[in-house]
Amino acid sequence: MGCNSGLIQQMAKLWYLVVLPAIACSGLVFDQTHRPAPDRDAAAWNGETGPVPDPDPCQGITCDPGQVCAEGLCVPDRQDEDEDDFAAANDCDDHDATVFPGATRPCSSACGAGETTCHADGTWSPCSPLDECDCVEEGECDPSIADQPCATDCGTVGLRSCGGDCTWGACRPPNEADGATCHDGVDNDCDGDPDCDDPDCVGLAGGCTCRNGTTRTQPCGNCGTATQSCSQGEWGSLGPCTDEGSCTAGDEETRSCGACREESKICENDCRWGRWGSCEPIDHCQPACGGTEVFGHCWYLTNAGDSCLNYCSRHGGYDSATEEIVGTESQGGSRSQCEDLFHALGYRGSVSSGTHSSGLGVGCNLWTTYDSLWWCRYPALNPAVGRERLRMICACNN
Repeated sequence: MGCNSGLIQQMAKLWYLVVLPAIACSGLVFDQTHRPAPDRDAAAWNGETGPVPDPDPCQGITCDPGQVCAEGLCVPDRQDEDEDDFAAANDCDDHDATVFPGATRPCSSACGAGETTCHADGTWSPCSPLDECDCVEEGECDPSIADQPCATDCGTVGLRSCGGDCTWGACRPPNEADGATCHDGVDNDCDGDPDCDDPDCVGLAGGCTCRNGTTRTQPCGNCGTATQSCSQGEWGSLGPCTDEGSCTAGDEETRSCGACREESKICENDCRWGRWGSCEPIDHCQPACGGTEVFGHCWYLTNAGDSCLNYCSRHGGYDSATEEIVGTESQGGSRSQCEDLFHALGYRGSVSSGTHSSGLGVGCNLWTTYDSLWWCRYPALNPAVGRERLRMICACNN
C-alpha cells in the first residue's frame, strides 16, 4: 500500500477520535440492517453452531480501574504498546499495529463467512454475514448444519437437529449401538432400563445373552422341566427337575393275565402310563403245568371247601375249560369226562351223577365223608362255589 497506508490510518484515527463521537452526541443512528443487532455479541450471534474463529481473548476478564484487557492481559488504559496512536482502551489489539478502531477481520457465523469490525471502545462487532441469511435475526441455528451433540435428560450425550424454523429439536438419546454400552451402568438410551435390564442389549456382540430378571425352562427327566433365571445378562444354572412323569414316553410294560396270555400298557407322551390292554395269547407259548395235563388243560383236585377260583389263583388263574369239560351237559360237560379226569388224577372207581342237595353247582367232585366220586348234573358249575367236605376238579392256567 506504500504511503497511502499511512494516509488511510490517519483518516481512520480522525474518524473515530473526532467525527464518530460527534455523530453519537447528535443522536444520529446508523442503518445496521446489513448485520446482526448490536446488542448480540459474538457468542450470542454464533448460537450453538460452534466457536467463532479467533474468539475474543478478553471475554470474561475483569481488570482493575485504570486498566483495560488487551488480548487477554490487563494493561494501563492509556498504554499504546503497538504505537498505532490508539490507547489500549480504544484498541481491539494493542499488540498489533494493524488492528485499531475501524479495522476489520474475517469471521464465521451460522450463515457462513462474515466480517467483524473493531469498535472505538476496543471491542469487536458481532460477525456480519456477507450474504442474506434468514436465521440471522430470528433463529437460533442453521438447518443446513450437521446434527450437534447435546445433553439428554438421563445424563448421556445425544444429538439434536436444527429444524426448518431455525430452532433446535429435542435432544435424541443414543441407541444401545454396541455391546460396550451394555455394561457401563448407564441408561444410555433413556428408556429406564440400564445395561442388561434393557432388551435392546440382548443379542448384541459383546452385549447381553439374556435380559435380567427373565426366566426360561428346559426339558429334563421324564417330561419334567427345569428353570433358569437371567442375572447380569447371563443364564444361571438349571434348577431342579420338576413335574416328572412315572415312565419314559414310548416304554411298554406287560404282565401275565393267564397261562400263555398277557396284557400290556404304553407310556404316553406325557410320561404317564396308559390303561392295560386286553388279555392276549402269547404266540408259541407252552405253559408249564404243575398239575395233571388232560384234554389239553392243566387239572387239579382242590382242597376241601376251596372253590375253583380261589384254588386256581395260586396256579395262574382259573381256566374256563373246567365248565366245558366237567360242567353240566348244558355247559358242555359229561359224567364220563369227569370219570376220565379222576382216573388221570389217580382215583379209581366209577363216578356217580346227581344233583347237590343244597343247589350248589360243584361240578366234578370228591365227597370226602364217604370218599365217593360225583358229577353234578344240576345246577350249572359255578367256579366261585366251594363246599365243606368237597374237593372239586378244576382246570387252572398252569
